[in-house]
Amino acid sequence: MTGAHAATRACAQAVRRYVSGVNILRGALSSLVAAALSWGPAVGQQTVEQVTAALAGVYEPGAVDVDGVEYSYRLLRPLPASLDRARPLVVFLHGAGERGGDNRRQLYWLPRELASDAARAARPCFVLAVQCPAEERWVEVAWGDAEPTPMPARPGRAMRAVQQAMRRVLAEPGVDRNRVYLTGLSMGGFGTWDLLAREPDTFAAALAVCGGGDPATVDRFAAVPIEVWHGAADAVVPVERSRQMVVALRERGAPCRYHELEGVGHDVWKQAYGEAGGLEWLFAQDQRQQLRGDAAEPAIVPRPDLLTRLPGRFQLLLGARCVVDERLRGVALAVLDRLDLSAVRRPGVVVDIEPSDGDVILGLDPSLGHGYELRIGARVELRAGDEAAAWRGGAALLQALRTWPDGAAPCGLVRQRAAALRGRLRLAAADGPRSRADVAALLDACWFAGVGELQVDDPDERAALVAMAADLTPCARDLGLAIVGPDGRSPAALAFDSGGRVGDVLQVPVPPGLREAAIAFELGAAPGPVAQQLAAVRRLLPALAERVARGDGPVHFGSFLVRQAAQRRRP
Repeated sequence: MTGAHAATRACAQAVRRYVSGVNILRGALSSLVAAALSWGPAVGQQTVEQVTAALAGVYEPGAVDVDGVEYSYRLLRPLPASLDRARPLVVFLHGAGERGGDNRRQLYWLPRELASDAARAARPCFVLAVQCPAEERWVEVAWGDAEPTPMPARPGRAMRAVQQAMRRVLAEPGVDRNRVYLTGLSMGGFGTWDLLAREPDTFAAALAVCGGGDPATVDRFAAVPIEVWHGAADAVVPVERSRQMVVALRERGAPCRYHELEGVGHDVWKQAYGEAGGLEWLFAQDQRQQLRGDAAEPAIVPRPDLLTRLPGRFQLLLGARCVVDERLRGVALAVLDRLDLSAVRRPGVVVDIEPSDGDVILGLDPSLGHGYELRIGARVELRAGDEAAAWRGGAALLQALRTWPDGAAPCGLVRQRAAALRGRLRLAAADGPRSRADVAALLDACWFAGVGELQVDDPDERAALVAMAADLTPCARDLGLAIVGPDGRSPAALAFDSGGRVGDVLQVPVPPGLREAAIAFELGAAPGPVAQQLAAVRRLLPALAERVARGDGPVHFGSFLVRQAAQRRRP
């Protein structure tokens, strides 16, 4: 027994010595990290290598492969005590000075701040920081030009590495997909605008610091809350680059906050990520409040009588079928043609078979009168009182199935029982002929917004448009659309000029008894290029239709786009 006790005591002492050694090492590492995380003079006394080496003990290493090239990243996880519920993910894009291959240098700015003990207690989160190689950029555009560069059609390899790493982290348990935040500085500021345009529905908010983007892309992410920081004395990236993006967003009524700091140069990220910067605002954003992302409801315009969001989502799976009443075959084909599905994913139209879960069903139910009901659950079922109502319901069905990619929609109930409000789109002469594709796009815009009259002032242009509209599928008659000449004005009318500029146009007066009017609203386009007219119609017409249909207060571009942002963005 004595020998056994001695052995036990020796073992216990060895364990205590081991634990003591571990604690000493842990304490030393903690002290080193604490010094590295300080924003004060202590950091200035250390090299970048010393600071980032300490941070590498807190951030886990990882890597992804893109086209045979390995890209390294670092991931910070919340402390174990904070994993009692899902936590947000911050995707950080570093600047040009942090490029390389050490998988450390990218941690020097914001990742350092978010890894401090105080930050991890106050803002528990995951932080993803991919490192861009020295010879690459997040987006291949010039940094010093005052004029914007068109967004590249395809993301570069480094940006695809960010997307791949981001998808990997989002698949992990504990990540709150409704609170994914995007931010970057300098070169990473350019990357922020680029990635936001490519994946707007992924992010709850973005913080863009001294970068620039392509103003032509803002419609894709106009519903995403954005905060922008830039130094007025920036000699590296002209402040005009941020101003252009902010102006384009504000023209659309988008939720955008802008901080331009007088006398501050290119290192404005010190203020943006500092105590009085944008982090508190960033972490307060949530897609559940915005009805976007996984919290989205079908973004249907004009707004129906009833729109109920239920838990879960419908997914149009491989092998799904579109089961239709023979009389509604045209509606079904019009919806499927506009879903942008691959040939193997597109459901076939079938008649008189028993539907299964995952199918789309279109049928007639005379008890619904001139209305329709759209039920989305394990299957999608559209019932309409007549063929005209089926076309209106088909537009709602298409918009619902566009809420997420590949024909996915939130479960719920959509109902339109009252007579739908009808609008008028009034087109002045265009600078050039309208192609078949232009006319098809106009018909679709009218279909989605509930427009009943397309008024074309020029008789020759009207005759050409009538001929093409009658030859298209669906044709204007299918959509309940009359193409007419000059007529009187509707109760709630607005017009935009040849530059597509409008003021606070959607706060239009809605007179009493509007629902009894034959034409409830009118959008008038000034003369101009065909493409410019069409772009403005697509932007303004749905917002005006929703304004009139709601009748409970003004709707501006921003609030409309918040509802629309759930839809899949297309180039």
